[in-house]
Amino acid sequence: MPRKLDLTGQTYGMLKVIKEIEGIRVKSGKKEVNKRRWLCQCDCGNQLPVITDSLRNGNTKSCGCNKNEWISEKNSPDLTGKRFSKLKVLRRNLEKTNNNHTFWECQCDCGNTTVVDSSNLISGNTKSCGCLSPIISKEQCINEMISIYEKHGKVTTKELNQLLTFSYNTMKKKFPKMKINAIWDEIIKEYERRKNIEQ
Repeated sequence: MPRKLDLTGQTYGMLKVIKEIEGIRVKSGKKEVNKRRWLCQCDCGNQLPVITDSLRNGNTKSCGCNKNEWISEKNSPDLTGKRFSKLKVLRRNLEKTNNNHTFWECQCDCGNTTVVDSSNLISGNTKSCGCLSPIISKEQCINEMISIYEKHGKVTTKELNQLLTFSYNTMKKKFPKMKINAIWDEIIKEYERRKNIEQ
């Protein structure tokens, strides 16, 4: 029987492994697998949990104090259990990494699971696994934005994120390669056209 891997006391970049802690279930393809985790101490003094793969392949070399590395769990708000529109956050995803970004595995109301960047969850850019996108036509998008314009005027991007019933990214896809000001110009033009027809 092969000897169980023990990383205790080993150093990876700025991280020294203190001890093994409770593992975490992560999605790998269509299956969920258990990943071993280790409590590590960074040279800066912070402690953080890291999965074995991230230590051994060099994806995580610090707690995030080194800006070229992935941010630490301590510096990122814990979104576990929180709901963002149709998405409920299940757990932090330690498989997907990107400089200064944290990703979360989420369950959509439709039953699908998806991995989402925390910034897209918090900002409202991502509101579902994508199941909403196919049912939103450009005409529906225009109608909703006209309704928003009638009630609130030309709102900021942040306010628009909050007012739309679908994601901001879904709206942007209906106006490819157009900046938000150009989209608003088109919406206002259509609003005026409809108003003139009613008169």
